[in-house]
Amino acid sequence: MSALGKRVEPFRALMYNRRIAGEPARVVAPPYDLIGPARQQQLYERSPYNVVRLELGREADRYGAAEKTLAQWMAAGVLERSPRPAIYHYRQTFDLEGRLLHRTGFIARVLLEEFDRGRILPHE
Repeated sequence: MSALGKRVEPFRALMYNRRIAGEPARVVAPPYDLIGPARQQQLYERSPYNVVRLELGREADRYGAAEKTLAQWMAAGVLERSPRPAIYHYRQTFDLEGRLLHRTGFIARVLLEEFDRGRILPHE
């Protein structure tokens, strides 16, 4: 196995159960730091399972509320663990100042390392 194979691995993701949560467009949200109060309200109204309830809750104890909500969703089958480990490929298309941009990437489990080693960047 290569050194990279020891640092990057497939994992069993938590995924929305579409039979309960509905279409993905109803449950996704932008990054929390891009959500103002009006957008937060829109996302809350879009679906009772919108991820904004985990990322940017309204409760005074947001982290405690997110923990409780996550547990409830898992118990109700709203979120399910994928049946087998995988590395997840994604493609995003978005408009930035009138330009249509595309971004591709992957989501995998990585080995945590000390920051000063310079192998993993802070946003990763």
